[in-house]
Amino acid sequence: MQRATTLTVVRHDDTVQEYTDVRYTLTRAGLQILTGTGDEVHVDAHDVLTTHATAQQSEPGDA
Repeated sequence: MQRATTLTVVRHDDTVQEYTDVRYTLTRAGLQILTGTGDEVHVDAHDVLTTHATAQQSEPGDA
């Protein structure tokens, strides 16, 4: 899974959802998101219009 500081998901109906501090995987089946609080979110592939992820680089010594 990839890590993102902010993950923005735009659906085909133009709704926008933002998630912070997540891990995610985008596959042909859809988008699987694991939030920092342990919640799992699945968005079907036909619902995803686009995604945008940003990640801050970790500082030396960060785990």
